Amino acid sequence: GWGSTSYFSANIADAGQPEIVASPGGVFVVAWPAYVSDRSGLYSVWSTNSGLGWTSPVLIDSDNGVGQSSDKVSLAIDPTGNAVAVWRQSSGTVWNIWANRFWPADGGVWGTAEQIEAFGRHADQPMVAMGANGRAVAVWGHVNNGGTPTDIWANAYIPQIGWGTATRVNDGG
Repeated sequence: GWGSTSYFSANIADAGQPEIVASPGGVFVVAWPAYVSDRSGLYSVWSTNSGLGWTSPVLIDSDNGVGQSSDKVSLAIDPTGNAVAVWRQSSGTVWNIWANRFWPADGGVWGTAEQIEAFGRHADQPMVAMGANGRAVAVWGHVNNGGTPTDIWANAYIPQIGWGTATRVNDGG
């Protein structure tokens, strides 16, 4: 049956669309955008007890300051509980794609957020998938000023190496 409701934090208000992933071994990771103070940041909690006990929320995006908000998070997880989050984050003028990784073997903490594309154009709708070997691929669209997708881009994460260089995967035609 269902357990009791978990309340992650009284200090994080206006929560947005959450994402959740679960490994076959029982690691659960949740991430969501939430408005705090003067920006929208990305927060995450995790559990190794089938969701019956959660960590305290932590900020996983790069807090770049007022008006530089994050949203549209996508999560992926491998069989051992390693997870990757990708999202779009405002630079104040355009939306870029950022990523962060969570490895339970590293003590169950998120790494440092890093920008995985920067083209001076709006990026939107990031998605990520992860293989059993811990490798991940993120994809997203770039949009024109009218919001119409014009290109699809991708970047790959390889453990012990990191993120590669973003590559356009369509012909842009």
